[in-house]
Amino acid sequence: MRIHVFLFMGLLAWSCSCYFGFGVVGPFTSSAFKCLHASVTGSTTYAVVRVYQNSHSPAGIDSNGLQTMINAFEAGFAANVDVELCRGINATSQINLVNTEILSPLATFNQLIPQYHFFYIKVQPTSNPECSWEGYSHSDNCNFLKEAANAVNNLGWITTIFSTANIWKHFFGSSCDTFAADTQAIMGYANYDRTGQVNSVQSFDDYVPFGGWIVAPNSVMGKQVGGNVTVPLLCGHKAWHAFVD
Repeated sequence: MRIHVFLFMGLLAWSCSCYFGFGVVGPFTSSAFKCLHASVTGSTTYAVVRVYQNSHSPAGIDSNGLQTMINAFEAGFAANVDVELCRGINATSQINLVNTEILSPLATFNQLIPQYHFFYIKVQPTSNPECSWEGYSHSDNCNFLKEAANAVNNLGWITTIFSTANIWKHFFGSSCDTFAADTQAIMGYANYDRTGQVNSVQSFDDYVPFGGWIVAPNSVMGKQVGGNVTVPLLCGHKAWHAFVD
């Protein structure tokens, strides 16, 4: 099991309110989620659960994803899904598979309906050559991601892209500069220092614009920061990432 801790500072009329979220790679039990939920008092809590992964072959649904989502809801989290798309598979078919295998079964749990419906798509390198973004043109990569975002939008979920400025430029060049306006997607980003460590400054001052997003409500919604800004040990599991929104 793996935890990523996210600290959210929501932008509302340019003032900050803080939220906590936990990005989870399952399996993750109800008792562990309840511990996490109890550790953050007086704040809205989110769980972002990986339900589709591309690092293994073949890429596909995370076998722990559905039960981990259910466990998160039962513990009181507003849970959202996280996918690592495989570039070598049709974008729409991957989104529809997540809907069939994860979202539709969750709809039977009427008391567990998520509050925010964020559908995170990670745009990052992968160790699986079958799923690599390399070897495609910038425009083809952009069209692939737009197709995925439109498929998410058609499900009624909010497309949320997670990437970095350098990765975005490498995969898309300038071909996806209007992605935010074209898809209405929101975004969370990461920034790394020269040693490759996540920048832990809890502000958006280091944001380098890409994809058409600006630091504003319903645009740039978050920043990943180092886990040491929250707690180093949480419910028996080390938390090494955080997110600022």
